[in-house]
Amino acid sequence: MTTDMPSANPEPMPGLILVGHAGLPEALLAAARHVIGALVRPTRIISVSAKDDPEGVERDVAAAIDALDSGAGVLILIDVMGATPYRIAHAAAQNRDRVALVTGANLAMLIRSYNYPGMSLTELAESAVAAGQRSVARVH
Repeated sequence: MTTDMPSANPEPMPGLILVGHAGLPEALLAAARHVIGALVRPTRIISVSAKDDPEGVERDVAAAIDALDSGAGVLILIDVMGATPYRIAHAAAQNRDRVALVTGANLAMLIRSYNYPGMSLTELAESAVAAGQRSVARVH
C-alpha cells in the first residue's frame, strides 16, 4: 500500500483508494505521479493477486477506508466491474455512507481526481467518471 498525504489543506477532502489486479494500481499511480508530480489527495493502493485471500484483502480495503475518511468520504477506483477486485471493494464498502465506487479506472480518471482537491465525494466520483469516459474513443 502507498499513502500520499495532502499538503497543509485545512479542509477535509475525500481520500482515494485504487483497487485492481496485481500491478495495475501501482502502475497507474506511478503514471499519475509522472504527469502531476506530488499528489495532494490521501491515497492507498491495493493490488489483488490470484494468491491473495479475498477476505484478507477485503479487511485491507475496509481498513484503508477507515484510515482515509477524514469526514469527506472515500472514492474507490476499481479496474474492472465484476472481477475479484471489484467484489472485494464492493463488499468492504457495504453499509458505508461516505464511500463511492467507480469502475473502469484509467489514468484520465486518476489525474482528474488529483487535479481537483476541493471537490466533494459526489462531485469527485462524477468528475472521475466523466474524465474516464471522455478518454475512451476510437481515433482511427
